[in-house]
Amino acid sequence: MARKRQGSGQTRRSFLNPGLDHHSARKLARTLGTKNAKNEVDVKLEDGRHDAVEDIEADDTGRQMLLEGYLPLMRPSDSTEGAYVHVDEYELTLEFTMNIGQSFRWRSIDPGQDSCYVGVLGNTVIALKHEIGPLGVSYVWYKVLGPEISASVNMRDQLEDYFNLKEVHLAALSKDWAAEDSLYKAIVQDIPGARMLRQDPVECLFSFICSQNNHISRIHGMVNRLAQMYGKKVDVDPNAPEIIRYKELYGDDSSFYTFPDIEALQNAREDDLRQAGFGYRAKFIEGTASMLYDMPGGGKQWLMRLRDMTFDQSIEELCLLPGVGPKVAACVALFSLDKHSSIPVDTHVWQFSLRHYTPHLKGKTNSPKYHPEIQAAFIKRFGDYAGWAHNTLFISELSSIQKKLFERQQMKQDLESHTPLKHEKR
Repeated sequence: MARKRQGSGQTRRSFLNPGLDHHSARKLARTLGTKNAKNEVDVKLEDGRHDAVEDIEADDTGRQMLLEGYLPLMRPSDSTEGAYVHVDEYELTLEFTMNIGQSFRWRSIDPGQDSCYVGVLGNTVIALKHEIGPLGVSYVWYKVLGPEISASVNMRDQLEDYFNLKEVHLAALSKDWAAEDSLYKAIVQDIPGARMLRQDPVECLFSFICSQNNHISRIHGMVNRLAQMYGKKVDVDPNAPEIIRYKELYGDDSSFYTFPDIEALQNAREDDLRQAGFGYRAKFIEGTASMLYDMPGGGKQWLMRLRDMTFDQSIEELCLLPGVGPKVAACVALFSLDKHSSIPVDTHVWQFSLRHYTPHLKGKTNSPKYHPEIQAAFIKRFGDYAGWAHNTLFISELSSIQKKLFERQQMKQDLESHTPLKHEKR
């Protein structure tokens, strides 16, 4: 248990990770070798003040990390070598965040493990990898693959915003939810760190127009086809190991494009989109792009202002767009508009809600008229960030995740049951 400084009432936390208790921080500081001029290790408190931990032997290797402050990079950030950011696995696990149905711009380059991804974030192609460092401490490594970014671009800030790391402390929320809900408690042990992304609203909106009556792999293809048709190609380093691996896995479909802005999308035509395989969604893409283009101030600004509206207001506004119903609107609200209590209801969510949270709806048909009751039930149980809790429960229902967790459990049991043979004496 974390100790409190006498008289301050503040829990002592490490500058290396606000989630580490004081004892773990001491061990981690010893491992990394960080000290000040008094041969003490500074520990940053929650109120911004510092305290010192005495008697920790250290050299100069980590001193610069200490001076640079809270949540330091483990290596200098550049487009060649990449950099590390310390993120606890209960705050972010890429495997349960990247390709589970909220963004369709990332691909795993280590299938089976699913700890390393390559994708497009804004105008940049980057690689992300989840690694475990000293004392089991979790890190996310990132590397810019193209184009070369200027010194003024802070990629870490962009990633922290994209992963909602600046505002939402998932580990603390998960602890509270697990204490209140036995189902969540059982699931989060196997599916930690399932974060909600804070995506660009334009990309998110058109992605979920493509998602209607579709499955994840096909949505992925449509979203990237839309980028190829109307976005701009991003040049990458062809000799980067991550790009070589990407091409080995995905062959001809290995070019990268920015997601088109509304000005580019308003040139989309239904006939062209139908020929490209978008089906009936083609008319919705054309109609929504045209309607947004004509918005006063521009469609991007119109979407961004929804972040400042209430949940109900933003849903009402989104449903004015062609092809956007309550479910698509709820997805866009949760994944890009900061509506953290939004509950998109699909078949999976409907079924586990009936089993655990809204049993009074058993016998009813999944209909939008019942979705507010499901959302109310989740908010009652999980609070203002109910959408985040719902996401972990949703992921547990995916057959691909269930298969993966089953295989890992089998492997664990096999390892535990294995008894090494004793060596015979000669």
